[in-house]
Amino acid sequence: MDTFLGSVRARTGVALAACLASLLVAGCSREPATPEAKKQRGDEIVKRMSDHLAQAKTFTVETADTRKRSRGGKEITVHTKRQVTVRRPDRLALRITGDMNLRGWYDGSKLTLVSDPQKVWARANAAATIDETLDRMADHLAMPVPLADFLYSSPYDALIGTKSTGGYVGSETVEGVACAHVAYKHPAVDWDLWVAETGDPVPRKFVITNKTATRARTTEVTFDKWTFGAEATDATFTPEVPAGYERIQIVVGAPTTPAPTATQAPTASGAPKQ
Repeated sequence: MDTFLGSVRARTGVALAACLASLLVAGCSREPATPEAKKQRGDEIVKRMSDHLAQAKTFTVETADTRKRSRGGKEITVHTKRQVTVRRPDRLALRITGDMNLRGWYDGSKLTLVSDPQKVWARANAAATIDETLDRMADHLAMPVPLADFLYSSPYDALIGTKSTGGYVGSETVEGVACAHVAYKHPAVDWDLWVAETGDPVPRKFVITNKTATRARTTEVTFDKWTFGAEATDATFTPEVPAGYERIQIVVGAPTTPAPTATQAPTASGAPKQ
């Protein structure tokens, strides 16, 4: 009898322990329910993503974005693809294709842009860092860079300000990747971000609505082919201007020095590495 009762007690103890463990796991994985908890979880997700990107000395990424714009009095949808190479703190190269075709290089002192369809190019003084140069581009150039927030030394600070409200929305799948979805509102913009939940905590999708224009403008960006620690020599950020292209003027800070001798157009191998 004692043996039988001991066996029953043992099985009961195991069952209670399993039940307790299940309750603890459920409690730990419970979705945030209050606005405060959602904001805390959302801030943590964005901060983790931000820290991961900020710690990468070099990286490449490809994006595809869709946005609405007016052309000839009609609203059209613009599709753009971008290849970006970053070497912190002062090197950036990009190639834009689709409805906009542009190549650009920031070499730590100058910003050079080349438009092959128009056969024109421009150069202006830049700032000492990627952060400051992105600020100048936003202030002086009508060239949308919807992924710019993720190129700053602190994407978290670029995305979330003192007037931002929002937080965690839930777990969703973006192109087969499980992601944490966060959403924030600000007097100037509303935005949603999906960050990979496994592996590198990188952005997979970003939707931003600019509310400062006469009509709200929404841009949707998808991210692909993140590569960290990619080779990025000085040659990657050296401007390549085809001979015969016309130079046009842009203003980003003070006037620049005369242009160097033009070089040949880049080959496929000159594109950012994937």
